[in-house]
Amino acid sequence: MIASGFGDCKDKALLLVVILRRLGVEAAVALTDIDAGYALDREVPMLGAFDHAIVRITLGGQALWVDPTASHQGGGFATAAPPDYGWALPLTGPGQAALESIPASPERTWSTDVTESFLFSSLGLALEVRSVYRGGAADSMRQRWATTPASEISDSYLEFYLGRDPGLTMVRKMEMQDDRAGNRVEMVERYLLPRAELAGTELERSFPFAAEDFASNLPDRLRGPRRAPLATGAPAVFRHRITVRGAPMEFLAPRAEEIANPAFRFSLRATDQPIGSLELEWQFRRNGAVVAARDAAQVIADGNRVYDLTWFTWDLSPDVPR
Repeated sequence: MIASGFGDCKDKALLLVVILRRLGVEAAVALTDIDAGYALDREVPMLGAFDHAIVRITLGGQALWVDPTASHQGGGFATAAPPDYGWALPLTGPGQAALESIPASPERTWSTDVTESFLFSSLGLALEVRSVYRGGAADSMRQRWATTPASEISDSYLEFYLGRDPGLTMVRKMEMQDDRAGNRVEMVERYLLPRAELAGTELERSFPFAAEDFASNLPDRLRGPRRAPLATGAPAVFRHRITVRGAPMEFLAPRAEEIANPAFRFSLRATDQPIGSLELEWQFRRNGAVVAARDAAQVIADGNRVYDLTWFTWDLSPDVPR
């Protein structure tokens, strides 16, 4: 591998194990499956059940899992995203006869925090978007910045907001800070919707304050009786907060909501004081479960409720004294 400058997962996993053992650290190559790893515990024992090699490290009696082929990964053992494969078979000799689970928490697997701050002024509506990515989300965003021109990333975010708020302009170059040791990526965007682009428009009469559709990975409906379990996605946690200040009208905040089922937990909190202010705060925590067929209908119905609770519109036309 070193002589050729090339190696696949088996080569890289074995090389890492050799290095660690030379340093006195207990380590072993482990077999898993990239796409079907979560189903390995229900698979018939056979070599063809595996298509990927990773590494199990043992420190202080604790098993730690790493994927030597992962790129742009940040953090240490406390903050790095664990391999999201569910199960693996460490190759430790005749005594190893069973699969081992790979623990994965939502915070370390995929975590995002987005805060949108809206401020009304004589110039129009200013928007600052601050996004923080941790775990696998930080790795993914770090890879995007490493492989995509910054102008292309900036244009894609502007295009997203223009789709919602026509007339919006980006007033400052997009910022990105990467704390690789802590596996934390932060991005800041700043926009302005000029007063002339908002006043008297349909957008002003129906302005959206919304979060992403957290449950978009779920089917939108059942097309018949379900007989198979439903995969609901890898563990993840998404938080989205909106603050509005100085609006020329009085808000009526939506009521608090909570949804819990075998697949996810969702919450919405909102306040509307003082006058002209609004705060919306969503949290969606996906636990990575494969739910039984009997629970699928409820999970899908709850997913549709989540969609309805992440998109609100208000008439921002100035209140006229009577």
